[in-house]
Amino acid sequence: MREIWHYQYLSWPDHGVPSEPGGVLSFLDQINQKQESIPHAGPILVHCSAGIGRTGTIIVIDMIVETISTKAFSELGFFSQGQL
Repeated sequence: MREIWHYQYLSWPDHGVPSEPGGVLSFLDQINQKQESIPHAGPILVHCSAGIGRTGTIIVIDMIVETISTKAFSELGFFSQGQL
């Protein structure tokens, strides 16, 4: 038997941006905490109605937050490399 958790972020309009960025970060934090609590967890699936705008944004925000939280700021090389 496999358990599946479905999260839905309702405060992000189809055409626009969330009014409160902290809500998106909190949403991602909840998902990541659940993922970390599951032994041998599978991948996280992210989707939106079109599959390109909000999906990609959520993935990139999660990657950036993970990079910042696991590396010292000087290790990121923002200024020397100009990229993540």
